[in-house]
Parts: sequence; structure tokens; C-alpha cells
Amino acid sequence: HVIMAVRSYSKAARAARDAGMDPKSYTIMNLDMASLQSVRDFVNNLRLLGRPIDALVCNAAVWYPQDKAPRLTVDGFEEAVGTNHLAHFLLCNLLLGDLPEGKGRILFIGTETANDGLAGKIP
Repeated sequence: HVIMAVRSYSKAARAARDAGMDPKSYTIMNLDMASLQSVRDFVNNLRLLGRPIDALVCNAAVWYPQDKAPRLTVDGFEEAVGTNHLAHFLLCNLLLGDLPEGKGRILFIGTETANDGLAGKIP
């Protein structure tokens, strides 16, 4: 069973439908990685489901290389640091004890962002 932790329920539902996923094979849950409280709330709500957790796949990321001023999270951190690092650390730290000892996996995925081909070109 896949838990889809997302900011946009409608986009996740569309993606699951487009991928041909059986609606019984996934659950969509709200998670905004730009808010540490949202991370805590997600973990609490996930635990209430009572489903075992075999792995975490961390893929949320933001990057704004053309911004002249920093964007901040609701917690006051620069958004890329808060979203890409601090929120993932908190999520993994809170759920580490829920993973099966010696068998649980945490996977971080890094992808090129859709910023007009700037990724890899910033000196």
C-alpha cells in the first residue's frame, strides 16, 4: 500500500488515476514540507492509520535560482533549506522507529528541477 504524502490532493489523485493505480492500493494524505508542523501532523495522522511502514521515499524539493530575495517557510527558514533538508530530517527522524529494524529503507531522490534548464549551469 502506498501512502502519497502531498500538498495537492487533486494532483495526486490524477497522477494515481493516470498511472492506472487501483484506488484500494493507495492513500492520499496532506503534507506540506515547507511547514514543520505539517510534517508533525502528517506523522501523527499516518500512525493513526495503523499501517506498517516499510520504506520512506523522500522526493520533495524546491529551488528558486532566479529569485533576488529568499523565500521563507512558515517557520522562518529559507525555503530550500527548510523544505529540502530540515523537513526531510524531521520526517525521517520521527518515523525512524516505525520502520522495521534492519529491514526498513529510506530513499532520497534528487531530480533536476523545471527551472528553464538552469540546473547544473549555476557556477
